[in-house]
Amino acid sequence: MKCTLLMLFVFVGLAFADSGYAQKTMLNLSMENRTVDEVLSEIQKNTGFVFFYNNNVVDTDRKVSVKVKNENVFKVLDQIFQGTSVGYKVSEKNIVLYEKTLPV
Repeated sequence: MKCTLLMLFVFVGLAFADSGYAQKTMLNLSMENRTVDEVLSEIQKNTGFVFFYNNNVVDTDRKVSVKVKNENVFKVLDQIFQGTSVGYKVSEKNIVLYEKTLPV
């Protein structure tokens, strides 16, 4: 219950947040056949972003390949989670990964 309440406050805060830092921060990554966890760790190490996610929603063991040069974090996340139900919200240096719901 506490975790759900915390996530609710995070999402509400992110709804009104500015993503300026994410737009200005450029990444250079070349990672072949790596786990999502390894790629997210590399992004954290190189940019200072912090990821928040539920392990039941994000398959961190899934293998991905990422090759970007001078791209913002939005492009990288789009590439990592293409074809999955994972979405993201960015606020300053925090990135929350969540499961996208299908329109009813």
